[in-house]
Amino acid sequence: MSGPPQRSRRTIIFGAATSTLDSRELHLREQPDHETLDLIEMRRQLTALRSKHSDNLLITSLLNRFFVKVAFLVKPTDLTHEQYLKSEFERTLTKVKEIAARSD
Repeated sequence: MSGPPQRSRRTIIFGAATSTLDSRELHLREQPDHETLDLIEMRRQLTALRSKHSDNLLITSLLNRFFVKVAFLVKPTDLTHEQYLKSEFERTLTKVKEIAARSD
């Protein structure tokens, strides 16, 4: 038994009126109210940073730890999870910049 649809992903169903389409329904989904987190882009940036700093074990280790959190995600589970991932990504990028500045 599933619960009600999430607010940002409501489904509108229109029943078919003709006899040839009686068993079919049209499903139209509204777009989310907020911009969805692009996990593919996030993984691409993490991979590029990891390659750029491959000689720095501290940075590579930091990026690998975060990469594991998002490696197999298709999408965040909910808005709270999405906000958490965004803030962790920003925090990780800030730490990488700090470590890189100390190493130079």
